[in-house]
Amino acid sequence: MNSLLLAGFTALAVVDASLDGSRILAAEFDGPPSRKRWGGSTLTPAEELRNTELNDKYTRYFFIILGSFTAAVFAYRVLLYGMQYIRTITSINSDKQRYYVMPNWAYAKIKKHLLYAPLVGARLNRELRFGRINCGSIPSRLQTLTLAAWIGMNITFVVVHIAWDKPYAGGLESFLRRSGRMAVVNMIPMFLMMGRNNPLIRLLNIPFDTFNKFHRWIGRTVALLIFAHFTSWAVNKVKLEGWKEVQMALTNTGFLRAGLMTLVSVVVIFFHSPAIIRYAAYEFFLYSHIALSILMIIGLYMHLEPSPTSRKLLYFVIALWAFERASRLVSLLYRNFGPNRTTATIEVLPGDACRVTVSVARPWTFIPGQHLFLYMPSIGLWTSHPFTIAWSSEAGDGDLELDSLSNQTGKITDVSPSSEKQQPTMSSAGTAFEVYDDDVLRNRGTTFSSIIRRRGGFTSRLHAAASRSPTNTLRVTAFAEGPYGSSSTNSLLTSYGTTMLVAGGVGITHMVGYLRSLVAAHADGTTATRRILLVWIMRDPAALDWIQPWMANILALPGRRQVLRIQLFVTRPTRASEMTCSPSQTVRMFPGRPNLQTLLDLELKDRVGAMSVVCCGPGALGDEVRRCVRKRQDVGNLDLIEEGFSW
Repeated sequence: MNSLLLAGFTALAVVDASLDGSRILAAEFDGPPSRKRWGGSTLTPAEELRNTELNDKYTRYFFIILGSFTAAVFAYRVLLYGMQYIRTITSINSDKQRYYVMPNWAYAKIKKHLLYAPLVGARLNRELRFGRINCGSIPSRLQTLTLAAWIGMNITFVVVHIAWDKPYAGGLESFLRRSGRMAVVNMIPMFLMMGRNNPLIRLLNIPFDTFNKFHRWIGRTVALLIFAHFTSWAVNKVKLEGWKEVQMALTNTGFLRAGLMTLVSVVVIFFHSPAIIRYAAYEFFLYSHIALSILMIIGLYMHLEPSPTSRKLLYFVIALWAFERASRLVSLLYRNFGPNRTTATIEVLPGDACRVTVSVARPWTFIPGQHLFLYMPSIGLWTSHPFTIAWSSEAGDGDLELDSLSNQTGKITDVSPSSEKQQPTMSSAGTAFEVYDDDVLRNRGTTFSSIIRRRGGFTSRLHAAASRSPTNTLRVTAFAEGPYGSSSTNSLLTSYGTTMLVAGGVGITHMVGYLRSLVAAHADGTTATRRILLVWIMRDPAALDWIQPWMANILALPGRRQVLRIQLFVTRPTRASEMTCSPSQTVRMFPGRPNLQTLLDLELKDRVGAMSVVCCGPGALGDEVRRCVRKRQDVGNLDLIEEGFSW
């Protein structure tokens, strides 16, 4: 972590040095010798030098503000980690944890009105739809304020100290240079935030989904800056020499042709990146987005020939992109080539779902909440798709689980107190699962399992390919990239005395890993957790088949009864007999949808210590959980953790 900060400040120092070292050279390029190339400058040499100095100054201010903001968020995260660590070690041996029950009223207000707040109303994760057209989601209140500050900073840096009182063309010439410089400067965070290997994800504990959202908005800012740069140049040129000279300049001048190529690429990216297109044809969007970005970088590199300072900044952009791609390539080669090759077994499950079990060439340490990107050339040649890892095991154990999945009807059965350790548990079809405690507690795995629902594109082709097999099971060559995702959520959950996990549909894949880890840690006495409630909302009981073998392992863990309760809600039950519960009442099933506010209030009433609510599911479910948590911020020490992924 310290090395990342050192690298960041080193990069800032290099940028600062490059600005100082290039000032005189830039003045030479942007001064009188370039007037003919630009089509006539109205600035004197002194004004040219002042323009260069101002551009360098605001570039430096940009990175100082960006670095200060990053340092502030990092300090906030360190403070939270410290408080959570203290809470954990002081609560491990306490069954009451009274000191952490009530909230800090000031921080509770901040969480309610800023950290957890949608922009307006209660809608945040649920996408805006017009019929079958998906328009994406809107930023949260905190994200909106951050984006507004970002856009305001760029507007300020572009328009201040421009010679607006000078002749018409002279002011525009200063503006076009400033807007061009700020466009290149903004590309550095834009390319940093688009990467799966973005170091800020771990450093600041901000999910990739948030960085991806900022990447899109910064990209729009870059597009508008480039458009402003071109427009001011064109107006300036027309004012001085007329429209015919604009056409001749774009035709005969190499770096202007390159600038036009950059502009066209950026405009196409701008109009083909909205959520309507991303959701309707994501694979088309992805490949065209990459191709257009490469064209943009090539054109920009050629266009920046007269501006060595901006070209040096572009080197940072290219380095970030190269680092991202190289990291992914190294991960792919290391994870998938060894004594064995990586394969994936796809099994069709009820409810339009598949279980994907990946056997990797090299084992890695699995942390709950992580995901991997999976390539299956026989299904989608160049497509990689994210899958949340629900379960990890050694190769032999994974094969045992897969072999025992056939002909199950999907009941999660309870385990009697006398048989919690290393006893077979039975599904309603009578298939036995041998449960080994050391397997459950082991974190390092060679097989990783996920559950996916058939949607469109890659997942639809995956489901169809497995369905065509006579056994509804397909084994293919695969390439796993990862794991990705912050590792802090799992350690964070161990500091709460009470945890409520809310899953909707396939969102249960996120919760299985947390359940396994928390129940095992409770048995080991290494967590503050004393109460866990899992609320899973599903369409029909057939969804229980998805996780039946994994839940059999979890339910057989020692001490599970003292800490874990499960409530299943079936929104479309077909028979009343499907609604069952365990003899100990720790696993219960109900028809219909739950009243989440009532469930939360009941947990708050009997809570132990601080309480966390973890949610993973459809956008509407996430918005409802968020609304309930915000409403009770003044009642208890209550935190919200959302798990999700968006394109």
